[in-house]
Amino acid sequence: MDLPLSIGRYLLYEEIAAGGMATVHVGRLIGPAGFSRTVAIKRLHPMFAKDPEFVSMFLDEARLAARIRHANVVSTLDVVARDGELYLVMDYVRGSSLAALFRLAKSRKEWLPVNVACTIVHQALLGLDAAHGATDNHGRPLAIVHRDVSPQNILVGVDGQARVADFGVAKAASRAATTEEGKIKGKLAYMAPEQLLRQKIDRRTDVFAAGVVLWEALCGTRLFASDDPAAAVATILSGKVDPPSRLCEHVSKDLDEVVLKALAADAGQRFDTAQEMALAIQKATSLAPTLEVGAWVEDVAKESLARQATVVTQMESDPGIAVHVDGDAISPSEPSTDSEATRIDDRPRPDHKRRTPGLLLLPLGLVALGGVAVWQLRSSAHSEPGAITTEVREPGTTAVGIAPSTPPPPESPLAPAPEHSTPPPATSALPKAAARAHVVSSAPPRSTTNSASAASTATPSAKAPDSECSVPYIIGPDGVKRFNRKCFQ
Repeated sequence: MDLPLSIGRYLLYEEIAAGGMATVHVGRLIGPAGFSRTVAIKRLHPMFAKDPEFVSMFLDEARLAARIRHANVVSTLDVVARDGELYLVMDYVRGSSLAALFRLAKSRKEWLPVNVACTIVHQALLGLDAAHGATDNHGRPLAIVHRDVSPQNILVGVDGQARVADFGVAKAASRAATTEEGKIKGKLAYMAPEQLLRQKIDRRTDVFAAGVVLWEALCGTRLFASDDPAAAVATILSGKVDPPSRLCEHVSKDLDEVVLKALAADAGQRFDTAQEMALAIQKATSLAPTLEVGAWVEDVAKESLARQATVVTQMESDPGIAVHVDGDAISPSEPSTDSEATRIDDRPRPDHKRRTPGLLLLPLGLVALGGVAVWQLRSSAHSEPGAITTEVREPGTTAVGIAPSTPPPPESPLAPAPEHSTPPPATSALPKAAARAHVVSSAPPRSTTNSASAASTATPSAKAPDSECSVPYIIGPDGVKRFNRKCFQ
């Protein structure tokens, strides 16, 4: 397997399809933490990337195409402009284009079953309708018209789903295809009359192209093919089309009417929307289940699908490729001298182990503090059964401890202060924090004449409380709050 080309965050691998505007490659999106995703990358031919007008229009249209979200549309994931080239990143669809399926079936002298052909076009119409109704971020219609609906731009997957591709490319390509003489190049066989005449186009232009695709899928041959482009244009403008049943007897008259209405030369005589045509097909014939469509694709394109699977498997199993930032790939066995080169599997990842010990210390510290608190409470219970104390200190200090060995005066463990005591002087031994706590509490104010008398005597209040538990604690001159255990039993 050839070494991949790095384009930004994508790796470009082998080519799986080619066309007049671009080659399609299988690729891989590389993300952080080992994330990767298989994608399809359309590599536009360099001649388009050299046209500034085309590049500007292509990028604008691709951004609009990213607004289309539908199961029957190949999603546009990204656009990359790098080293003078343009790349369109899309969802990878395991399947084949309808044009390739036409060729493969014809080589086997087979053709599409009517119900399979109708199902494929029906699903493509649903995708077109989603594109026609797409809106911007403010809910305003974008008025997207594909302009290049053709078998080459309809992908049919092994999951039985048909998807319309290349939104955003068609409008830019249509302008680039106009020469100085005013001649139009491109897929003339699928252009509506108003498109050929360079008149105003709308969603009915895509309906006409879908009608051509349906006619060819039913009849097994080209509708407007001609070696002379002028003759093809004249046939389209004439509006003369044979009904499919004339070539394929299995086509019903109801289905004939659907096809001929879609191919009307006057846009006003066609279906107004792609959804309206899809509903008409559903009424005219029975559609094949998606499993049946998928099985038909796998049978007809089994060889090309096997080659695709081999490429994808080799890509996804690649253990790692060293890739230069400038886009030149090197072999894993070759040492890189470029300081900016990065090996995919060796990208630096966050070092979670360094953070783990720091995160663990916090809960361990909390557990340790809790253990100390429990031990202190148990110690206080054994040292003095009558009191649990909490010392109130100045801000910045905390303490949870055991009551001092000196018990409260025996005559009144909850003795309130005298009624007519004087406030303590500024030089009192009572701490400021204890004084603040004393004022906040519901107990009457307590005063001391000096630190010695306050430590040894508690003077009864002139007005006794209703019960000894109305104030279940006292604050001593040493700033320690003492609780009476009887009040908590």
